[in-house]
Amino acid sequence: MSCPGCFTAVLQSGKQAGKEEVMLERNVYIAGEDVADAKGVILILSDIFGWRMPNTRLLADAFAKKGFITYLPDTIPFELVPEHMWQVDLHKVSKWSLLRYLPSLLVFFYMGRPSVSNPMVANYVRQLKQKSDLPLFIVGYCWGGRYALTACTNESLVKDNLIAAAAAVHPSNISVPNDIKGIKVPVTVALGTEDDALPKVQMDKIEEIWKQEDVDYELKWYEGMGHGFSSRGDFNDPKIKAAMDDSFKQVLDFFSKYAKSS
Repeated sequence: MSCPGCFTAVLQSGKQAGKEEVMLERNVYIAGEDVADAKGVILILSDIFGWRMPNTRLLADAFAKKGFITYLPDTIPFELVPEHMWQVDLHKVSKWSLLRYLPSLLVFFYMGRPSVSNPMVANYVRQLKQKSDLPLFIVGYCWGGRYALTACTNESLVKDNLIAAAAAVHPSNISVPNDIKGIKVPVTVALGTEDDALPKVQMDKIEEIWKQEDVDYELKWYEGMGHGFSSRGDFNDPKIKAAMDDSFKQVLDFFSKYAKSS
């Protein structure tokens, strides 16, 4: 379920090296199309801040610098968190005052329900594989983390070997066991010990299922980190910045194991 951390961010600044295009009739940010001898293609599934969020675009640029052509499409139903609220700390806002956003939240969840989001992600996977025969990887943050995992349960995508590996970074709204049973793709998960969106008791149940199904998975806990730390954390805090860097490296190292050799 969603928590204040889902809607809270510390904005990053920096020159964005990618470009904007349209793919499957939706906007997409592309980084690294000119990478020489690319190792693979990464599909980023964003959190509810969406494809325009500078933090996520800079993550795409960072993956591109490491040799991956990276795509960040607009996969959320609508801009639930408008730009003027990107830096509002909802942990400090009265819960009663947040009730006025409840109708929009309910509409967002309905429009972005699995029966809509799962086929959309599958279409992007197939489209990207048509563009390149490089290994394809999916990384999802928060909202997108759920759909990075469910893509790995898609029998058609798995049967055709379209996904080389996937990563879920502080995923949210995970339905156990529906979203995580039948995964046939190597996955890595990054979680904070203070993450209310996916607490340890729920992750323990997921791990139990994955062990029974012999899933090739990796799980790393980040001590003291709350929800959203990797993509929207306070990079001015040395401890959080270290966790942000380590979680990026976790995903990069995991994907590199299955990437094209130089």
